[in-house]
Amino acid sequence: MGILSRLELKSVFGGLLFVSILLLVMMGGVIFNAISPVKSEWNQYQENIARRQTLISDMKSSLGYGGVIHHFKNYVIRGNGKYHDRLLKSFSRLTTI
Repeated sequence: MGILSRLELKSVFGGLLFVSILLLVMMGGVIFNAISPVKSEWNQYQENIARRQTLISDMKSSLGYGGVIHHFKNYVIRGNGKYHDRLLKSFSRLTTI
């Protein structure tokens, strides 16, 4: 009877080990499926941020030195028509961004 109970005990522990490993694998699959959409959302968020940063940078360069503000200042100070044309050109470039 001692040998039989040892075999039964080994079988029970072996079965429990198998079930435990099976549960761990299944939980890993569930967790992986839950995380996959998060990765996709994160990549989309990063693409949006990169696009937004590019637009803001373009807007700053169109507004700043050599842009709308600069040409407006020159037009106000000098009153020359070429600065007015440059101002309008810079402003139209800004509005197309």
